[in-house]
Amino acid sequence: MSRIIKISGLLAAILSANALAVTEQTATLDSALIDEVRIAYWLKKRNELNN
Repeated sequence: MSRIIKISGLLAAILSANALAVTEQTATLDSALIDEVRIAYWLKKRNELNN
């Protein structure tokens, strides 16, 4: 029984680590998207000022 508890605890730790990694990747993608939007907005404003 102790062995099953250890295995399930290890599995829970692995799943938690995977969930955290996915969350971090999503946050990174969100941040990159926000940066892209900021750059596009800045370029648009710069073009408007130059015209």
